[in-house]
Amino acid sequence: MSKAKKENAGANANLVIAGETLESLTLEILGFYDTIAGEINEIGRRLWTIKKHKLYKSKYHRFGDYCAAELPFGSRRAYEVIDVESIVQLLPESVRKSAQKESHIEALKGVPADKLEEVWISAHEAAESENRDMTARDVESFAAKFIPAKIHAKKRTVEKKARGIMAVWKNASLESRRNFVREFLKMKNFEEYLVAKEGGIRLGWGS
Repeated sequence: MSKAKKENAGANANLVIAGETLESLTLEILGFYDTIAGEINEIGRRLWTIKKHKLYKSKYHRFGDYCAAELPFGSRRAYEVIDVESIVQLLPESVRKSAQKESHIEALKGVPADKLEEVWISAHEAAESENRDMTARDVESFAAKFIPAKIHAKKRTVEKKARGIMAVWKNASLESRRNFVREFLKMKNFEEYLVAKEGGIRLGWGS
């Protein structure tokens, strides 16, 4: 280690945040990592604290060096967990307690901070209305409304499926068209119909 790096590490040797040091947080991370569930949220909170407040500088020049030397997973995984925790930090306290699954939280990426609670509650209520546990797909479904890239992708998908329906419609028999209308009327909107029936291809039109 260069003289400059040693001086930098020495200057940060006694860093303490909210009563926690690099050593105490690392021990807690290792403890949670060894549990059956992995306790990803608990690990994330501690890694987030270490990175944000640069507690790793008490012994290491870079965060990646700390991960390589002290943790059972690399810096890439550490950054992934920190990204998840960064989203959790934006959630209201009432919602944060129920945000336990990494896949659910990751589905919120890109959602504006002021819409996070709305997306989470909507996804939870949708699953609850069907008497089942909430899934990452539920969260993604409501999150897509507020993520520009997903909005455009979804629009392109709907347009493509709509073109597929129109192509089949032209050659469909009268009975097939009647079946289409019956199926469509059961749906809330045209987009829902397209998603449910994959552009109508599975209806067997034209037969």
